[in-house]
Amino acid sequence: INMGLCVDHSTGTGNMLMVNGSAVLQSNVLSQTVAVAPNSDYGFSFWLQSLDAFNPAAIQISINGHRLNTYQGTSQNCQWNQFSLTWNSGNVTSAQISIVNLNSVQGGNDYALDDIYFGLIAMKYDSLHINIAGYCDSISLAGPDTVCNAIDTVTYQIYRPQNCTQQYTIQVDNNYADVTQQGDDFVKLLFKQNGLTSIKVFYSDNCNTVADSLPVLIRFAPTQVSLGNDLSVCGDTIVLLDAGAGFETYLWQDGTTGQTYSTTSPGLYHVTTQNLCGQLFRDSFSLIPYGATPFSVLPVQASVCAGDSIQFIASGGNLYNWLPAVMFDNASLPNPKAIVNASSLYSVHIVDQTCDRDTVISIPVTAITSPLINIFKSNDVNCSNDSAILTASGGVIYSWTPSLYVTNAVNGSITVKPPASMTYYVTGFSAEGCFSRDSIVVTYTMEGTQKLYVPNAFTPNYDGLNDLMKPVFIGPASNYQFSIFNRWGQLVFKTNTPGRGWDGTYQNKKQPGG
Repeated sequence: INMGLCVDHSTGTGNMLMVNGSAVLQSNVLSQTVAVAPNSDYGFSFWLQSLDAFNPAAIQISINGHRLNTYQGTSQNCQWNQFSLTWNSGNVTSAQISIVNLNSVQGGNDYALDDIYFGLIAMKYDSLHINIAGYCDSISLAGPDTVCNAIDTVTYQIYRPQNCTQQYTIQVDNNYADVTQQGDDFVKLLFKQNGLTSIKVFYSDNCNTVADSLPVLIRFAPTQVSLGNDLSVCGDTIVLLDAGAGFETYLWQDGTTGQTYSTTSPGLYHVTTQNLCGQLFRDSFSLIPYGATPFSVLPVQASVCAGDSIQFIASGGNLYNWLPAVMFDNASLPNPKAIVNASSLYSVHIVDQTCDRDTVISIPVTAITSPLINIFKSNDVNCSNDSAILTASGGVIYSWTPSLYVTNAVNGSITVKPPASMTYYVTGFSAEGCFSRDSIVVTYTMEGTQKLYVPNAFTPNYDGLNDLMKPVFIGPASNYQFSIFNRWGQLVFKTNTPGRGWDGTYQNKKQPGG
């Protein structure tokens, strides 16, 4: 491109401001602060020509930070066009005037500015007779010049003279946007793809065509940012956090600005993203250290009575598989119970999915045979021999039932005096705690002669020997009465209960010996 063919606007031989357009949106091409009078109208104008029509300039005028009109260079090199606007100062006393870049495409975007003017509008009056051809002598379009959300319908306002009733025409590039609704003073658009497009509104009266246009930069971005769920990891596992593509800027907790962030350190991480429209989105993520538990199984070995069950407790993983599975109530639990019928080797496969590790642990289990318990009796009982000795063998500890009519018990041997035939049971325990049972019937017969003995002395001194005066008899007693009289014939003791005796007292007083 021969930019030397493009000359200044004023004389054709003077100076002009040549701009190599930036690809940075919203950057200031020119900015200057001037003093102004409050509540006054000012005019601002400039001439613009394209130096590279391949990508014409798109600029906007800003006064004190307020965005005003936008302008676009022509598609023909070295052609000057004048643009102007009016501005009321309100209550301010200074104006910062800025020309802002709206073109983010790197190639082209070269242009020249000349005869830039800003000054007070002086009101002067004259009269002129005009034949009015129509009231529709102006039209303007206002609305967002950046679009970031693909699902939002964007509304643009259309301003016409009050008495203008002529229908305007809206012109959009259907590759970038569709008109979804149109009214007398507005139009709604749904944008479809990223890019730079222009919206134009116009109508033709009897004299000329009146139009306004607005360049719109479309860059769709996500409506939220997500770093995913918090995560527990092992050791030096590398975790890559991705805030997602489509945002203009990214800011992580440590000041880094990339889309992704890689770390191995536990902690809290967060990112703030911004789209082209200035909207901010934020999310956080916690990386939690995972403390791997050592693999273990209890007990490490065991001895169990044959036929009994044993409970194992394993730890260190989140998947368990016990063998032989048929012996377990649930072979996938960390703490199952297993039946032990014979000595065997049990094992468990433990898997820690979080840290990608596993192991197999074996547990030897010995099945202890239960003791062989037998009961022997000295004899059956009758009227002349009313007691029998029952003796158990095969164990080291014994438990007898029932306890009825047992007169003496010494672990593996008891003496019984049943008044009728009765079955006695014994549970015998081995030294390892295993047990089995046996039973025996002591038969009672009404045979033999009943025997009765009455002692002629006793010693009620509470030493446990001969402390009671009572008869001793062998055989059943269907009708029993025992009475004691003193030497004067006074009754001092009486009972109808076999085995109950006199303790040597009368009316709670100890009686003298004699």
